[in-house]
Amino acid sequence: MRIAAYCRVSTEKEEQLDSLSQQKLFFTEYAVKNNHTLVRLYADEGISGKSIKKREQFLRMLGEARNGLFDMVVVKDISRFARNTVDFLNSIRQLKLMGIGVQFLSNNQTSLGDSEFVLTIFSALAQEESANLSKRVKFGKNVNAQKGKVPNIVFGYDQVDKFTLRINPVEADIVKRIYGMYLNGGLGAAKIAEVLTDSTEVRPKKNGRWSQCAVARILQHEIYTGVVTNKKSEVVDFISGKRREFDRTQWLQYERPELVIISKDDYERAQKLRLDRQDLFKNNKERHSNSYLFSTLIRCEHCGYSYRRLYREFKFTSYRKWTCCGRHLKLCDSRVMIDEKELLGQIAEYFRSIVKDKPAFVRAGLAETAAAQSADCDGEPDLAELEKELARLNAAKQKAIDMFTNDVITMEELKQRTAGLKTQIEKLSERIGEIKDGRAQSEYAQSTEERYLNHVYDNISQIIRDGNMTNEALKQVIEKITVNKNGTVKIQLKNFDIDSIGHGIY
Repeated sequence: MRIAAYCRVSTEKEEQLDSLSQQKLFFTEYAVKNNHTLVRLYADEGISGKSIKKREQFLRMLGEARNGLFDMVVVKDISRFARNTVDFLNSIRQLKLMGIGVQFLSNNQTSLGDSEFVLTIFSALAQEESANLSKRVKFGKNVNAQKGKVPNIVFGYDQVDKFTLRINPVEADIVKRIYGMYLNGGLGAAKIAEVLTDSTEVRPKKNGRWSQCAVARILQHEIYTGVVTNKKSEVVDFISGKRREFDRTQWLQYERPELVIISKDDYERAQKLRLDRQDLFKNNKERHSNSYLFSTLIRCEHCGYSYRRLYREFKFTSYRKWTCCGRHLKLCDSRVMIDEKELLGQIAEYFRSIVKDKPAFVRAGLAETAAAQSADCDGEPDLAELEKELARLNAAKQKAIDMFTNDVITMEELKQRTAGLKTQIEKLSERIGEIKDGRAQSEYAQSTEERYLNHVYDNISQIIRDGNMTNEALKQVIEKITVNKNGTVKIQLKNFDIDSIGHGIY
């Protein structure tokens, strides 16, 4: 029989991952011992069993079951399959409709052969065990919160124990630097992250990289003023993970002067500046973000606001779409939603069409620049004609001088004849010099433009070659992407006119 095995561990701790490797070994030996063919082993690491939403391997197993990849699913224990009775029964029933049974080895139960009532009892027990565990964890957190528990991981400090932090001098200096750049340097969180990435080897402890979110957390964390805060929220439904936010008056706060890195005055200034910038975005339609693939790249053609990302996750699928912020603020009636994956495909195809012919790409860019310069130069006198006129005036002046030298005219007559010529020659020479300087600058600009176009082309080629479709990479070559109410998407490369790349990408 073709079987698929499913296993799961609920945390990413080393001992749990060791358990996962043992489960994998167990199912391999089980298949050999029972003359089964182990088609695939699905394993979720560090995922809770309370819900199937984030269990990618579990969802993949259900999807591939529809394609007839296997005849039976083997699970070591019901709690490994699901700790949520509703999810458990729904999944079991889906597999049963496809004629696929589920065998739980520890309980010696099968979904096809045994009563669903019995399976429900076992599943309910697993859910109740999870509920009790949630209550114990919640009780422990409340006790620790009342004792003044400190955060487990917070940049700027080293944790001594659950209730004690010690300032990390190196990280504390970076915290001060962040506040300095934000308050005095006029930089936003995204730009500060970029500066820190380029200028320091020190990284945040949580995910090991500087990002807009990492900087924003530091700018909003009150602990840097010496205030430890607990009990901001609590879980009210352990299955869905739904949380209840408490009012600020219900927070548990403790003054810890030994933890002060930033003065309360600077902290309050930072919060005011943050709110002011949020208002500025609403009023001026500007955003400062590089969090996602198209952050600050897509703009509404009608209201001018940036597009924002929407992420929706369903039982067996999810989507990422972009919609106008102006619509969200009730300032725009555009109802267009751009699918991120489809837009990415459109841009990749557009880039591939560009990299087919580098000389043509560069020529097209230079032609646009030349056309713009030509329009600017309309009405400009012909340089050859001006130089010809200058030569005529210089010849007339020289002739007068020769006549004086040969005693044909007097000094007084020479002055009379050359007075007007001198003024005309000076003005004409100045004008010719201006034109030549302008043309020299134009030639230099064209050379610079050509180098820039080659640079843009190389960047696009690199993106296609490496598949490096990131926000930072796209901003190297794309000025903006505009969308109108009809769903027409247009892309503008830096220093290029807008070209349409798609219609109706919903």
